[in-house]
Amino acid sequence: MTATRPTAAPSATTDAKAWFRGDIDGLRAIAIVLVVAYHAGIGVFRGGFVGVDVFFVISGFLISRNLLREADSEERIGLTTFWARRIRRLVPALALVIGVTLIAGYLILPLYQLNTFGQQGAAATLYVSNMYFAVQARDYFAADISGSPFLHTWSLGVEEQFYVVWPLVFAAACAWGSRFLPGVASRSRRRVLVTAFSVTLVASFALNVVLARDGSSWAFFGLPARAWEFAVAGLLAALPVPAFLRSVPARTIAAVVGLVVLAGTTVSVSDAMAYPGFWALLPVSATVLLILAGETWGGTAAPTPVSWLLSTGPMQWLGRVSYSWYLWHWPAIVLLVIALDDDSVRVRSAAAIATLPVAYLAYRFFETPLRFAPIIARSLPRTFAFGALATVVVLAGSFAVRPDSRGGIAAAGSPNMTLEERVADVTAKYQARSADSPCNQQSNRTPEGDGYCQLGDPNGERSVLLMGDSHASQWRDVFDELARADGLKLYLRNHRCPMYPIDVIDPKAGQPEIEDCRSAQAGDQRVIDFLKPDAVVMAVWSGYNDVLVDRDGNPIAPDQIGPAWEQAADTFLSGVVDRGIRLGVILDEPTLPESATSCIVKRDSIAACERTPEEAQAKSTAASAAERRVVERLGGIPTVDMVDIICDEQRCRLEIDGVLVYADHNHLSDDFAALQKPVIADFLAQVLA
Repeated sequence: MTATRPTAAPSATTDAKAWFRGDIDGLRAIAIVLVVAYHAGIGVFRGGFVGVDVFFVISGFLISRNLLREADSEERIGLTTFWARRIRRLVPALALVIGVTLIAGYLILPLYQLNTFGQQGAAATLYVSNMYFAVQARDYFAADISGSPFLHTWSLGVEEQFYVVWPLVFAAACAWGSRFLPGVASRSRRRVLVTAFSVTLVASFALNVVLARDGSSWAFFGLPARAWEFAVAGLLAALPVPAFLRSVPARTIAAVVGLVVLAGTTVSVSDAMAYPGFWALLPVSATVLLILAGETWGGTAAPTPVSWLLSTGPMQWLGRVSYSWYLWHWPAIVLLVIALDDDSVRVRSAAAIATLPVAYLAYRFFETPLRFAPIIARSLPRTFAFGALATVVVLAGSFAVRPDSRGGIAAAGSPNMTLEERVADVTAKYQARSADSPCNQQSNRTPEGDGYCQLGDPNGERSVLLMGDSHASQWRDVFDELARADGLKLYLRNHRCPMYPIDVIDPKAGQPEIEDCRSAQAGDQRVIDFLKPDAVVMAVWSGYNDVLVDRDGNPIAPDQIGPAWEQAADTFLSGVVDRGIRLGVILDEPTLPESATSCIVKRDSIAACERTPEEAQAKSTAASAAERRVVERLGGIPTVDMVDIICDEQRCRLEIDGVLVYADHNHLSDDFAALQKPVIADFLAQVLA
């Protein structure tokens, strides 16, 4: 098969219109409609998030094509010039949206959410929100990131990181060609680039498949697992186009196939799948076909009917404002849903549609004038200074929205604190303790590499191992204080899986965590055998009901949750007893139907959010009852029953002795955990007696 290489790069006098790809603006229009419709909750667009993959391929192709033309004509890459163009293109629009969103969120969001909101705004401003959300999504018990007004900026983080790395690859290829093969620098450079793109494609795609299979959030949010999409586009720009595609019928067939595949992907893929993984091949391949089909070789070949349609005025217009609409639509959806307390498709769609004219106005009267303002565009130093100033200003706003910036907030524990301020204080302490690690589990390991923390008195003669998930770590500070006071070594082994040997899936994405959890659970046994503690204290969440699966990965039926949990708990707890190790169990608090803090702020009442014991324990009764049966059967096991502490016959209280009990729907507040210090002290004495 013969091939036709694109014509040489145009000279400075070449008419730029010959190289303009209006069909790519139309392809952008399709991508933004897919994304916005998906975010609006329109059912037929359940896979509309693949529009982001379309954007990635488009960006990779255009950037690679432009860098190739620059390398061919200049024999070098102007790195600072490239990055300056990206700053002028991206920073003004993003800074405006983040700034407006921070102000709106400050006015709409409850006080207790503003710390996280400010952190997310700062991460978005620095183009690292993809990393921020990847870390947050790794924890079963992290705040639900799907309600963040800045969640959509993860893709901008991926693209910006791509813009930093990609021109460096081209610059290295130019240097290689000029140094080693100066006579045939262009061919050498292309070979180097094709090799680099191919290696990136294979390595990144393999990483993507492995991470997606394992349910890792980094498969979705991380540049390393997404780089293959840009690498495919780089190959598309660097390799010769098959000669038969000069035929209009051939390119028309390619375009139609691309549209069909993209439409089929949109209606068949869902966010419950292990995405990207192999599924991402569909939108990426469809985009490649559509870009190939739109090629006219600088206007020397006739366009296809599909390319003509994509190049029409309305499609190009929507494509040009797609970046701005992408930025504006999601914060508007999230904040309007919160403000109206209505998460219907009607409200989401209204917010999405209303932001289109806003996006155009921002594009026409803010983004474009600043992008081409002579005072900025004609000077690299001024461009970088402008970008830095905009970033600093928005970062300052991200810190300003945090609760401690409100001068009127009363001190923690003050009788002057409002209910909303009390909730904000509880949430801030919980988040700070969750983020703070007094010891690194990675710095203390068994010979097999299983991590644990060492706390308490390092010179203590007796030792206690506190084990569990986040419901063990919520007791960390209380146990640490008691261990130091009593001269005990304290070890902590916790992770995001149930410590009892039972399988779970990721509750946020429906993705399997089975192998990761089995590995962690095997490590739990090795930690016990390595440390040989005098006592083990267990604290495990009892609300895993919806994510439990059997050994084949199938959901466990509701009536089988109790027996399955009982068997798993018996296996673990009996194993501890059989080792001759003293055992204590903290029986879990109820997992509430909704977040206590969110309800309290919404209703401005504690009493209105309290539930009967039956209602409060609906999500955790089966596992709690099973764990109690195992403890009773083993006999003589000291326990702390949090249900008895929190609930009476009429209600499960959300405030006890002036302290809010919960930090969310299943974790205790730090102040309430500290309030139980005398109870835990007696319990620990019984365990060690």
